[in-house]
Amino acid sequence: MSQTNCSLPFRCGNFAAGYPFWGGDRPSGCGHPDLQLYCGCDSISELFNYGYRGDYCSTDWPTMVINAVVYSILNIDEKAQILRISRVDYLDGICLPLYPNSTIKSTLLDYDPGYELLTLSYNCQGYASSPAGHFSCSENNTYSGYDNVSIAEGLAPTLEGCESFTTVPVSRSLHSTMIGNLSVLEEAIREGFQMKWTVSGIACEECKSNGSCGYDPLFNQTFCYCPNGQFSTSCSSSGKIRRLTMLPWNIPSYNL
Repeated sequence: MSQTNCSLPFRCGNFAAGYPFWGGDRPSGCGHPDLQLYCGCDSISELFNYGYRGDYCSTDWPTMVINAVVYSILNIDEKAQILRISRVDYLDGICLPLYPNSTIKSTLLDYDPGYELLTLSYNCQGYASSPAGHFSCSENNTYSGYDNVSIAEGLAPTLEGCESFTTVPVSRSLHSTMIGNLSVLEEAIREGFQMKWTVSGIACEECKSNGSCGYDPLFNQTFCYCPNGQFSTSCSSSGKIRRLTMLPWNIPSYNL
């Protein structure tokens, strides 16, 4: 691994991303192991037994996998450390989930407070309480075999005897209009949701001035690939390497 390797961004079509992501021409040591990016769905179909071939998964559209579910990447704001993603299997509608019984559980990604979770339950037989919304699935959706989908707010199960469920974040601003309107709900899901990654960008910003960011999974922290071929937590213009000590509350402290 070298500074040159990690100075290359991940590219897919007109999309580019740097640290803490990796994938494509950007090697694994240049980003967090769980933040790999892919270009389109073809490159991940065999790895994750993924069969989606809809219009929303072209070869020049970036994707990522979280808890074995494939997401389309709509935007990355590296400065704010915000990622906007959408489930690829819901981009054509909510009646054909390829990955039922799924939700996002990640120590690296936090939900944006502007979004709330909805639970989508399929082919339910009864209700512990009335669902917020209930829709019939089209007869031509033979792929999934689901006849109907019920919508409940949050993670708490309010439905009984369901064949499967998923949870998906949606914008709070659309809450009042989407629950009883299938087309509005599906559009809200297609627009995706924002998550903030928790991998510290402080050390990386300091590194960028005279090096390239990478990630050390052994010590679980950011480090620098320096122009002189060495690597540490930062590269100063004088060539002096500063070592990073992580305090118990994860605030970086530099020992010169």
